[in-house]
Amino acid sequence: MSGWVAIGIIVLVSFGLLIKFGKLPRIGWEPLAAALVLACAGYAFQGRPDLAGAPAQAIKAKSKSVSDVLDMRASMDRNFSAARPYLILSDAFARDGKFKLGAAYIRSGIKRHPESADLWAGLAVQLLLANDGKMSPPALLAFDRVRALGPKHPAPDYFKGLDALFSGKPDQTLMLWRRLLVKPPENAKWPAKLESQVVAVEKMVTMMANGQQK
Repeated sequence: MSGWVAIGIIVLVSFGLLIKFGKLPRIGWEPLAAALVLACAGYAFQGRPDLAGAPAQAIKAKSKSVSDVLDMRASMDRNFSAARPYLILSDAFARDGKFKLGAAYIRSGIKRHPESADLWAGLAVQLLLANDGKMSPPALLAFDRVRALGPKHPAPDYFKGLDALFSGKPDQTLMLWRRLLVKPPENAKWPAKLESQVVAVEKMVTMMANGQQK
């Protein structure tokens, strides 16, 4: 699973950045998507991280995948008054590969501020990273707590969508992510990032569907 997290996030981010900053004409989007899909397919058939003889590697500290996950969650934080000191330090722990320490530090913040949806979202992401990128029951419970405290907080649907993507359920991913983009909050940083990721998933789904029809 962690291998898929690393590969998938790199694919989505790369696709979005190339479109936005690479001045790639629309006519070149499809070949680019095809190349990225083929790269993932090669990883799936040759790397086979799901096999017992080739276990998936944990997300490495200071890797781009860790930074992307943390940056996306940080862009979703809403109430910085109490949560910010805990989130900043816990993110620093996570970037150094100390996910369990990051989770423990956020728990200390939750004891003082149990109604902070941002802290619960931070805890959920730390638990996800501590479990090699897999959506564990504790992480799901933490995301459910986020939803209870902040029904409009985007983190639960975003990360459940990401988990669905790497579980081979891109349609569920698109359903969750498109729902987030219906009425995003003004001046939020995450919608633009999510829009590019939705475009990338849509392109990949279309390319794979066309490939299956041939």
